Amino acid sequence: MAEGKAMCNAAPFKFTWRINEFSKWTEKLYSEHFSAGGCKWRLAIYPKGNHVNYLSIYLEVAYRKNLPEGWSTEVKFSLAVVNQINSRSTVRKDTQKQIVFNASGKNWSWGFASFIPLSKLKNPSEGYLVGDSLMVEAEVLVYNVQQYSSMVYTEKDVARNESEPAAATASPSSQKDTEAKTEEATQATVPTSDQNLIKLSTPPPPMTA
Repeated sequence: MAEGKAMCNAAPFKFTWRINEFSKWTEKLYSEHFSAGGCKWRLAIYPKGNHVNYLSIYLEVAYRKNLPEGWSTEVKFSLAVVNQINSRSTVRKDTQKQIVFNASGKNWSWGFASFIPLSKLKNPSEGYLVGDSLMVEAEVLVYNVQQYSSMVYTEKDVARNESEPAAATASPSSQKDTEAKTEEATQATVPTSDQNLIKLSTPPPPMTA
């Protein structure tokens, strides 16, 4: 096996996900994939909450089953639900230190179960849902990528070997996950402590309705 380690000192990559007809979605759904630090990522969201009365949002490694053996990376990231009426009321949560993601264990999905109360999210006067459209942002900074394998894969190989769930622009998906709870941030736009950050346990394969 060959050992490889790549460092990344670039600025955080910013990704914006607009979810139209948000009220029609009920179970876990995924964003399209995006690249940051030479890695493929996606966002996962629970419109009805991951066993809590809050919107739940996670950053996940995409195509994890096709990554080289021993693949891991250290990442700092922030997630935000954009207030489309008053940007100063945008709710943002971020990590205070580097978080380890890997493809072989359970650390491939990290995020916040208690992101914003559903009652607040669904209140039209709050400004988070405008025209039944929700905007979610992610900023991802990859510090390094480490792998212990000579295996190399291409996007073409991945597309052939792994079936990915549809993004939110297609049709609602249905998936059950294990319970994960965190505390709510005390103030919008104020970074949360790492005790609020949780990793999502490995779920069963997603199903498309």
